[in-house]
Amino acid sequence: MAAVESVLARARARAQAAERDQKSMETSARAAEDQSRRAKAKLKKAKKEFKKASKDARKARAAADAARKAFSKVRARAKQGKKQGSNRGDLN
Repeated sequence: MAAVESVLARARARAQAAERDQKSMETSARAAEDQSRRAKAKLKKAKKEFKKASKDARKARAAADAARKAFSKVRARAKQGKKQGSNRGDLN
């Protein structure tokens, strides 16, 4: 009778261990899904920020180019004005 009881106790212990392992695996799976969901959200946010930064950089480059062109025009006008002013001085 003792042998039967020990076999039953071992079987019960194995069943309980299997149940614990299954619960543990389910918990781990849920945690992995949560982590995956958070990582996807972070990636989406990073892509959005990158897109915005790229757009801002394009605008900044365009503004810098416009400023460079404006400066070149002003410098050319000033140069031309100096030439014309010196020419006018010669005429008088």
